Amino acid sequence: MYVDIEDLKTGWFDVGIGLKADEIDLIIQLLNSMKSDKSRHFHFASDCEGSGGISDIEFYIQNEDQSDNMAIM
Repeated sequence: MYVDIEDLKTGWFDVGIGLKADEIDLIIQLLNSMKSDKSRHFHFASDCEGSGGISDIEFYIQNEDQSDNMAIM
Protein backbone atom coordinates (compact mmCIF):
# COMPACT_ATOMS: atom_id res chain seq x y z
CA MET A 1 0.00 0.00 0.00
CA TYR A 2 1.21 3.51 -0.75
CA VAL A 3 -0.41 6.64 0.72
CA ASP A 4 0.37 10.18 -0.32
CA ILE A 5 -0.89 13.59 0.76
CA GLU A 6 -1.29 16.66 -1.42
CA ASP A 7 -1.50 20.02 0.37
CA LEU A 8 -3.94 22.12 -1.66
CA LYS A 9 -2.69 25.26 0.15
CA THR A 10 -6.28 26.13 1.10
CA GLY A 11 -6.51 24.34 4.44
CA TRP A 12 -7.63 21.20 2.57
CA PHE A 13 -5.63 18.10 1.67
CA ASP A 14 -6.07 15.31 -0.86
CA VAL A 15 -5.14 11.79 0.23
CA GLY A 16 -4.30 9.10 -2.32
CA ILE A 17 -4.23 5.41 -1.39
CA GLY A 18 -2.60 2.97 -3.81
CA LEU A 19 -3.46 -0.68 -3.18
CA LYS A 20 -1.87 -3.92 -4.26
CA ALA A 21 -4.33 -6.41 -5.76
CA ASP A 22 -4.04 -8.81 -2.81
CA GLU A 23 -4.83 -6.01 -0.33
CA ILE A 24 -8.23 -5.43 -1.92
CA ASP A 25 -9.58 -8.81 -0.76
CA LEU A 26 -8.33 -8.15 2.78
CA ILE A 27 -10.02 -4.73 2.88
CA ILE A 28 -13.28 -6.24 1.62
CA GLN A 29 -13.04 -8.94 4.31
CA LEU A 30 -12.43 -6.31 7.02
CA LEU A 31 -15.31 -4.14 5.77
CA ASN A 32 -17.65 -7.15 5.74
CA SER A 33 -16.55 -7.98 9.28
CA MET A 34 -17.40 -4.44 10.38
CA LYS A 35 -20.75 -4.64 8.63
CA SER A 36 -21.72 -7.77 10.58
CA ASP A 37 -20.29 -6.54 13.92
CA LYS A 38 -20.68 -2.78 14.20
CA SER A 39 -18.29 -2.60 17.16
CA ARG A 40 -15.35 -3.69 14.96
CA HIS A 41 -12.89 -1.32 13.34
CA PHE A 42 -9.54 -1.53 11.56
CA HIS A 43 -6.61 0.69 10.64
CA PHE A 44 -4.25 1.47 7.82
CA ALA A 45 -1.06 2.10 9.81
CA SER A 46 2.37 3.43 8.91
CA ASP A 47 5.70 2.41 10.37
CA CYS A 48 6.27 6.19 10.85
CA GLU A 49 9.64 6.03 9.11
CA GLY A 50 10.85 8.90 6.95
CA SER A 51 10.18 12.63 7.03
CA GLY A 52 6.48 12.56 7.89
CA GLY A 53 3.14 11.65 6.44
CA ILE A 54 0.01 9.89 7.57
CA SER A 55 0.48 7.82 10.70
CA ASP A 56 -2.89 6.08 10.84
CA ILE A 57 -6.26 5.86 9.06
CA GLU A 58 -9.05 4.30 11.12
CA PHE A 59 -12.19 2.74 9.65
CA TYR A 60 -15.23 2.42 11.89
CA ILE A 61 -19.03 2.47 11.73
CA GLN A 62 -20.19 6.09 11.82
CA ASN A 63 -22.56 7.01 14.67
CA GLU A 64 -26.15 7.72 13.61
CA ASP A 65 -25.96 11.24 15.08
CA GLN A 66 -22.64 12.08 13.41
CA SER A 67 -22.97 14.38 10.37
CA ASP A 68 -21.33 13.44 7.08
CA ASN A 69 -18.34 15.49 5.91
CA MET A 70 -17.37 13.35 2.89
CA ALA A 71 -19.07 11.21 0.24
CA ILE A 72 -18.07 8.16 -1.81
CA MET A 73 -17.64 9.24 -5.43
